[in-house]
Amino acid sequence: MSQFIEMFGNQNTNDKGWTESLVKDEFKLSMGKTPARNNPECWDNGTHKWVSISDMSSYTRYTGDTSEYITDYAIADSGIKAVPKGTIIMSFKLSIGRTAITSEDLYTNEAIMAFAGFDEKKFNIDFLHFLIANKNWLLGAKQAVKGQTLNKESIGNAKIIIPPIEAQEEFASIYNQADKSEFVGCKSQFIEMFKEKGYPLRMLKSFADVSTGGTPSKANLEYWNGDKPWVSAEDMKNKYVYDTCEKVTEAGYATCKIIPVDTLMYVCRGSIGVMAINKIECATNQSICRAKCHDNVCNVEFLYHALMYQKDNIKKMGTGTSFKSLNQTSFSELKIELPPYNEQMKFVSIAQQADKSEYYN
Repeated sequence: MSQFIEMFGNQNTNDKGWTESLVKDEFKLSMGKTPARNNPECWDNGTHKWVSISDMSSYTRYTGDTSEYITDYAIADSGIKAVPKGTIIMSFKLSIGRTAITSEDLYTNEAIMAFAGFDEKKFNIDFLHFLIANKNWLLGAKQAVKGQTLNKESIGNAKIIIPPIEAQEEFASIYNQADKSEFVGCKSQFIEMFKEKGYPLRMLKSFADVSTGGTPSKANLEYWNGDKPWVSAEDMKNKYVYDTCEKVTEAGYATCKIIPVDTLMYVCRGSIGVMAINKIECATNQSICRAKCHDNVCNVEFLYHALMYQKDNIKKMGTGTSFKSLNQTSFSELKIELPPYNEQMKFVSIAQQADKSEYYN
């Protein structure tokens, strides 16, 4: 993130004065559909990948497998259109801003927007991926009873910056190198240091205080538009949370369960496995489980990487049809191999060096 800001400034305020354009003037925007759930012909033995919000949380840069597939019949019956390979897709409901580049032709549900048809002479796709993933889409969004909302119109009317293509390509080169360093380097280091070393398996609740958040009543206007941070999945695009899109008043804050700095926040509904560490005292919504590690027993940075390593397995534990979820009990009973605290801190030191050298987290 720091490298992007250094090169291009704050894209939300365009403080460097780049050329700007409306999203709808640069992309062909389209949403997917959900074929009839009550018709087995749409789903049984399907062969076409169908991306939902829960799938988006498992992608890093490119799309991979999907939890559900649809049939030829579903495509014909629903009129759903394929999203071409090389298109940027973004979730714009519940977990706003989860972004990926399609690695093949596929289909999505109606909570995902496709940004297709851009001019490759004007935009580098890796630059665009970062730009779209890190833009504050809620700025200027409509305020509904249940919170701020996005739709095709509001996304289309949002402005994006267009730096020279040469600058975009320079950033993309740095971004790609950082991508390899962080996601490959830290994971391999974690495996080398801790895998199959015989450390005891411990439940989360044995070394951390586990809780969930809550949402002050949206019907009570005295609770909202204050200055107290209230975290939802939209705020958890990066490893650390320093600010939030929505804020509550003192009165709203008083109804919440507040968590101290350096608590692990884990999305347990919809985008299971999305994690962040808060660098501000804050409240969270009820879709987020929180784990405050006991001093000198478990380090929050170590826990972040330990759960990241198990992300795919944890996602499979989710229950539900429309949206997979983990409850607080299931989250608190997750098990990790817990090495001695001094061994954890050796890894944390390495991981923090990687954080300093990477440019997008």
